[in-house]
Amino acid sequence: MQNFTASGGTVLLDEVFETGTTDFSTIAAKAKNLSLDVIYVLPQSSTPGVMLVKALKDQGIQAKLLTAEVLLIRDAIQEQGGILEGVTGIEILFDESRPKAKHFLDLYNKEYNLEPTYPGFMAGMYDAIYLIKEAWEKSGGNPDEVANYLYNLKDWDGAVGVLNFDSHGDPTMTYSIKLISNFAATQVDTFKPTQ
Repeated sequence: MQNFTASGGTVLLDEVFETGTTDFSTIAAKAKNLSLDVIYVLPQSSTPGVMLVKALKDQGIQAKLLTAEVLLIRDAIQEQGGILEGVTGIEILFDESRPKAKHFLDLYNKEYNLEPTYPGFMAGMYDAIYLIKEAWEKSGGNPDEVANYLYNLKDWDGAVGVLNFDSHGDPTMTYSIKLISNFAATQVDTFKPTQ
């Protein structure tokens, strides 16, 4: 939120809900009474996110609805695409045609006989295991050397894509901006944050 306000944005409403919440009418009513251009829906799982989007739409709110990767999970879109119609989300750009991505998807399909519901996130977790293993082995298991290895990593080729880390230890990645329409999420743009 700091970056948003530092860039000139104004936050008119910041609501948090408890795990297990199923009634979002109060939050939706508060949002309806404000002139909001954008509402950023950031649930921890897809079910409350879908319920919140429905409550906002039931109130006739016309603000643009944005979300993180949680509502881009393929199962949520297939099951609740009608409610999520028009929502824009951001997730890690995942190119399924890359050799390591294809290898990961083939392994997953062979093991579970289904497609991953959130392939970019799952490929990232797959990569994390192998990257930590590599860092551990190349550093002799010294925690400080593991950190140094990761900070100095350049263009590590993983299933999720090419990884680098910034000075804070965060991966620098390209993100896919997707619009949910007709029970599918279609990429409309990409974005790579600057450090």
